[in-house]
Amino acid sequence: MPSQEYTPPLIYTKRGAIISLCLTAFVFGLSVRALFAYVRHGGRPQFQWPFTLALLPHWANVTINIAFYAYLLWLGIAFLRIARGAERIVVAGWLTDVLLGPLKLIFPPIGLAALRYFQTIAMAAAFFAAVSLVRKPYRKPERNETKALKQRLIVLGIAIGVMLLAGAVLYFVP
Repeated sequence: MPSQEYTPPLIYTKRGAIISLCLTAFVFGLSVRALFAYVRHGGRPQFQWPFTLALLPHWANVTINIAFYAYLLWLGIAFLRIARGAERIVVAGWLTDVLLGPLKLIFPPIGLAALRYFQTIAMAAAFFAAVSLVRKPYRKPERNETKALKQRLIVLGIAIGVMLLAGAVLYFVP
């Protein structure tokens, strides 16, 4: 029987759990605010793609944004594979909130209300799961336990850095 390599959980320190709780609480608050704004303003949601450049044609902007959302989906699946227990609920709530945003472009107004409620409920579940993560006991991980997690975080950092650099170059080039 082959031995499986131990991989640490996604959030394995008290500091990581507190940071996760703070970020999740912030996004949950934004989600609740967006829900109330949606109800108050009669169902006219405002969705804007993350990357929109006037210099590029429309199809290029759409392609860049679809690639970005595909990357977020891949990253979310990778984090779901690492996460355990309540961590999976936190990751699933974030994925639901982020990846359902572009669907606002194609849903009718009645479907948008259901979508907005679903996003808010998913973030509420993620918030309560993050609260439970702060309460759980932690142990210091061993050096070899964090190798896979560090590799994924390095890939994430490089990708975000390249996107920010490309965005800055395209923004400042006339």
